[in-house]
Parts: sequence; structure tokens; C-alpha cells
Amino acid sequence: MKKLNRNPFSEKIIHRYLFDRLYFGDKKTKSSLLPKKYDSSKVNLIVPEKKEKEYRADLTIYFQDNDKGIPVEIKWNAKSSIGQNQIDYIKDNDGFVISFEDIKIKEIDYIKINYKDFSKWISLNISKLTRESLIYQADIKELVQGQQKWFVFLRGRAHENWEKMLSSSSKKQFWAWRQNHKALRNIFDLQKGDQCVFIIGSAKGENQGISNNPKSNFQYTGWFLTTIKEPYYMNLDQENGNFFEGKNDLPLNKRKWPHFIDFEIIESYKGEEIDYGKRGELSDNICESNNNGSGTPSLMSTRKFNTLMDALRFQSIK
Repeated sequence: MKKLNRNPFSEKIIHRYLFDRLYFGDKKTKSSLLPKKYDSSKVNLIVPEKKEKEYRADLTIYFQDNDKGIPVEIKWNAKSSIGQNQIDYIKDNDGFVISFEDIKIKEIDYIKINYKDFSKWISLNISKLTRESLIYQADIKELVQGQQKWFVFLRGRAHENWEKMLSSSSKKQFWAWRQNHKALRNIFDLQKGDQCVFIIGSAKGENQGISNNPKSNFQYTGWFLTTIKEPYYMNLDQENGNFFEGKNDLPLNKRKWPHFIDFEIIESYKGEEIDYGKRGELSDNICESNNNGSGTPSLMSTRKFNTLMDALRFQSIK
């Protein structure tokens, strides 16, 4: 007898669920997925399958108050085996096991996932998960056609970091964002093939936060139209991972800009300052981008994006 495979998801779907819930879940949900001793700790970075010595943890969580990564072993149920080397490493590094069933191992914390919340998360994210699988596993190129349009407004110190990136010896263009709830949510929504325009801008008369006023002007000295090549990754390298930091030797739990993307610049302007004029319908996007982590990607409609690009091109060739 040959049975139908009734396990369409791999264990990595649980990884994605934990990523989403530990970064974006409410306080109650986050607490339910962590041992009590980590209740007051704030997550700085979650790294999948990071290898240490002879052990590769399913997830490694870096809390802001702890230089050491906390290993997490993920299992569907209690029938899944856990090797002695895994048990020893988890125990020695204050890690824990997480599953849909109670898995009791002496001196190791375990967390039981609420299957109802997991089912709800699957239902809310199935379209995105399907599209990502078709792009990255089936290589369906029709889906990589700039499906989404994004706007990033960079001010202040970000101008120096942008120039530093452009003049670096790296063969690819990249950018990183700081740990900000709104920024991280939008970064996770970036997809391979999306288009994103970076505005090297200013807003005269405004403070660090920009008021949402369509009648106010904004200025720019450059814009860069890009295509997203790698929508989200964590750069764990000591040198490149600290590229935008004040120091080049910060541990993962202390890095302020740990969330990276890669892109290709396909069109650009760089030169004298140009006054764009009234912000108009761009005001919402400018505020969302500037006021949440200083350069959050802000999603735009295709019509608004194309109108913006037409205006930028026209002003830049005057």
C-alpha cells in the first residue's frame, strides 16, 4: 500500500512562524513562545540555522542584553529525535526546545506552540508563502516582475552611509535598516523583483520627525531607482555586517542595523539640490519612511510610483 503524503510543510514553516511572532507578535504571544527567564529580554536578531562548532541550531536568538546567542531546537512533536550533542549544546547555552507537544528533557526549558495560533498565521500568510515558494523553489520568473513598488526617503546621516555604500569595493549594492517594528514589517514584505526608489532628500524647516503636510515642499540631491535582488538577509560577517555601525566589531546583539537587502541600481540622478515642490499625495509615504526607523520602505501604488518617477526624470534633465 502506498499512502498519500499528508505532510506538505517542512519544519522550516515553523521557523517562519516563530520569526513572525517573535518580531511582530503582541506581548502575550511573544511571552508564550519564550521561557519565563527571557520575558524581560528584547529580541535584537533571530538567525536561522547558525552553525557553532558541531551543532547547527534551528534558530539562534540574540537578545539585546546578552552577547551570547540562545539556541532553539524546533520539532513537530515528541516523536522527533534530539541527539545528545544537541541536548548538551542547548543545556550549556541556556537554550530551549519548542514543539506542538510537551517535550520534557531534564534541565532544558520547553515551549508548547498554540496550534490554533499557528493555523491562524498560516491562513493569513498563505498567499505570500505560496508566492515565495514559486519564486525561490520553482523559479517562476513571471512572478519576478516588479510586483510591488517601494519608496525610501533618506535624510541626515543616511546620506553619508549611502555614499559609503556606493564607494565600497562590494560588487553589489546593499542597504540595511535599524531595529524598528514598522521598518522590519515592511522589509519582510519586500520581494525579489520589486522596484524601490531611494530619495537622497531633505525637508527644510522640519525637525527629525516630518509632519504630514501635503502642502510642504521637499528637496533632493539624488534619486536611485533599484530592483530588489535579495529582499532580506542577516549579514553575520564581522566586517560587512558592521558596515553601517559606528564600530566594526560589534556583536550581533548590539548591532543597530542588522537587517540587509541587496539591489541593482537601474537608473539614477546625483547632482545639485532640486526642489520637488509640494509633497501632495507623497506626503504619507515621506512620513512613513522618515518617521519609522529613518528610511523605512513605504509601499506605493503603481500609479503613484510611476507619477513620481516621471516627475523626478523631468526635473533631473532640466
